[in-house]
Amino acid sequence: MNKKVTIVTVVKNMAKELEKCLDRYRKIKNKNIEVIVIDGNSQDETTDVLNDSHDIVDHWISENDSGIYDAMNKGINLSTGEIIVLINVDDLVIPQNFDQALKLISDNFEDADIFAFSASMVKNGKRKFKRIPRPLDPSMLFRTMPFSHNATFIKKTLYEELGLYRTDFKIVSDFFWFCYAQAAEKKVYLHDLTILESDLTGMSGSNDEILLEENIKILNVFFPFLNREELIDSYLFRKRYSGSNDKINYLNLISASKKSIKKGSNYHELIKTCINENPLSFVGHGYDFLIKNLPRNHQSRFILPAPIIKRKDKPPLVTVGITSFNCIDTIQDTITSCLNQEYPNFEIIIVDDCSTDGTIEKINKFKSEKITLYVNEKNYGVAYSRNKIAYKAKGEYVMFCDDDDVSAKDRISKSLHEINKVEKKEKTKRVICFSTRKSKQLNKEDIIIEAAGQGSVETGISLHDLVALHLLRISGKKGQFSGKDITKPLSMGTGVGFYPTQLIRDIGFNEMFRRAEDVEFCMACGCEKEPVYIVGTKEPLYFQKITQSEDKSKDAVIGFYILLSIIYREELYNRGFDTRSFSKSIIKNIKSDSLRMDFYSLLEFSNKWAERYIKSKAIISRHE
Repeated sequence: MNKKVTIVTVVKNMAKELEKCLDRYRKIKNKNIEVIVIDGNSQDETTDVLNDSHDIVDHWISENDSGIYDAMNKGINLSTGEIIVLINVDDLVIPQNFDQALKLISDNFEDADIFAFSASMVKNGKRKFKRIPRPLDPSMLFRTMPFSHNATFIKKTLYEELGLYRTDFKIVSDFFWFCYAQAAEKKVYLHDLTILESDLTGMSGSNDEILLEENIKILNVFFPFLNREELIDSYLFRKRYSGSNDKINYLNLISASKKSIKKGSNYHELIKTCINENPLSFVGHGYDFLIKNLPRNHQSRFILPAPIIKRKDKPPLVTVGITSFNCIDTIQDTITSCLNQEYPNFEIIIVDDCSTDGTIEKINKFKSEKITLYVNEKNYGVAYSRNKIAYKAKGEYVMFCDDDDVSAKDRISKSLHEINKVEKKEKTKRVICFSTRKSKQLNKEDIIIEAAGQGSVETGISLHDLVALHLLRISGKKGQFSGKDITKPLSMGTGVGFYPTQLIRDIGFNEMFRRAEDVEFCMACGCEKEPVYIVGTKEPLYFQKITQSEDKSKDAVIGFYILLSIIYREELYNRGFDTRSFSKSIIKNIKSDSLRMDFYSLLEFSNKWAERYIKSKAIISRHE
């Protein structure tokens, strides 16, 4: 490597460990590697070891300091290398891998500010686990350290730009520094190459009180609007991600999330990101309660809503919403069917979720005053795209159409006719209309699926019955539930839905759900204090072609159905639905062994939580 690297090692009264550490450095030492040792005025044989190590140590000092970060800062200031790595005295580099890491840094030097590698974590000489570096992103505030600082190389110019480590922190100053590096959007090179063995018996493994206070101080910097109780539970949430079982008051997390929304902060988004990444750390500890109370549309709620146009001299403006993703073979027929609507007053909004197959280019051929295309900057999932359509819509109503299906030319007019009848009778604007659909199955067979609400308007807890009926059917149950045949499917998906725009904006599709977001929305409508009504069309107005993709795999959908049943356990139980029995019956059909075991664990944890939740329900109600 032609770039000079400085290794900084700090030590105090650890002469034997220093000797082992320096012996490893001898195996990697060359003219481009500088070794600096900062000793905190040791009273053992440390200085003797240093005096005998002129062949390997380029600079060393021994004097009092105000802590480990003060010592690290001294080493950084003394360094002459272009890139610096801080290696603990009780860590042992792996020579061959270390040399390989230096070559990787040299090859990618201009592309990053920080170069993070893996570390093998050992305790009492036994390997415990491997710490693999992960991307530097805002959610690190609620997760573990993104990478081991002793396996991380940092350009000296970055220290000059961001400053050195704060010495008022005794344990977590490196974590705080990386938080600032993330906020400054510094580039990180990640590689799963283990360059050293790191000892776990460090300072941060103890001193719980200091850890608590320092983490509270960090969180307060980024979220100054939170009170101490909210900051404490936010830190405990972070510990939960690492495997801790500390009790968390989820009401404080909910309160903090609501403040975050008002302040335009990202606190609530980061909480959800962490839960998404490691759900088994949280399920059974209040995960379902937390998800149920945190904002449903946490990403899309920051989209500036378009004004809804209402004119008495024209029929209501209807927004036709199409969500697209890698649908180059079907999107043309979908758009054409929407353009051919006989209803006179409509617009079309298409939100694409980062297609990579030419879909966007095909959509652009249709662009006109009637059609607006939005392309998400990254794939947020279909629930986000549906919310975005509702926020961008100018129409009083949104009629969705999936990217591989087509709508009858009279779908808008007939759906609106059914809605208006219920609106007039019930004196409400909270009415959803589902279309009966003709569905072409994978085996090419055509089946007619009657719309939910067709024949009798559904509202209130009957919406929960519709969801329970749907879940029971997919679990393979037979017989009757709530007076309906379990085996008979009902058309209630978003693609066949015709919604009041304001209703979607008020409730929001739950962006936690990458699939089954439509069934979850129906469940949420049933929980509303102001009733939401569902009506259905008798004739088929929607023509569906079943397609198979990774995103639509049965195992993926099953996971979201289990999540839905857990979140709404109490509401479904009140309708005679047993979440545990349902979950066990569908988990056994999951093909993936590891996924099946994960779901069993999720189920066990969630049921243990349910017992505690029921006991504490009175306390929670008082807080609300």
